[in-house]
Amino acid sequence: MHTLESLDHWITKALLFRMLRKMKHDVITEFEITGMGVGDIFDLTTSVQYEIETTSYSKFIQRRKEDYSRVGVEVIVIPLARLPEDVKGREKALEGWCGGELYQLRGID
Repeated sequence: MHTLESLDHWITKALLFRMLRKMKHDVITEFEITGMGVGDIFDLTTSVQYEIETTSYSKFIQRRKEDYSRVGVEVIVIPLARLPEDVKGREKALEGWCGGELYQLRGID
């Protein structure tokens, strides 16, 4: 965790990390991508990068996907503003992104 992350961001990242690990996936956090920046979570098992963002604007999310785009890696941006406030509800919503069932909020309007 770096100091600029909100508690909301950190909790969401921890929930997602926990869910992926329960699925027996190899996962890393806060990884450096040369020339691109630091990523939130990378699932080594599926080559999926998860980015948790406070902004939920479609153009920003699309730009973020493009910023992190690289061959063989799927980038999924999770907008905090579109997740439930409570931890259990948030965990349930995040299940939609794990294991290839990434639909409910992924399509971003």
